[in-house]
Amino acid sequence: ENLTTKNIMSSGIGLKGDIGRCFYYFQDFSKCMKTSSDPKSEIGGCVVLRDDYLECLHNRKELQRREAIHQQEKINLSHAKGGTVTGSHH
Repeated sequence: ENLTTKNIMSSGIGLKGDIGRCFYYFQDFSKCMKTSSDPKSEIGGCVVLRDDYLECLHNRKELQRREAIHQQEKINLSHAKGGTVTGSHH
């Protein structure tokens, strides 16, 4: 991470010149990191705020949930047709 990247994210300016969609998550996480006596602690630390910020940026939990739903739909459809489903579409 270079200084320019950090300054752009810290500015809160999104791609269209408005406030970035994850800026408030970043602000909360950054404030916690500056003020917490033990920011890496699971309890009382900044872990939850970090996870929220990263989820906003990358949507990994959402994508995993969508994949799980897709797989369950395939299973349900297969069972309705009397078959079985194996594997993933990845």
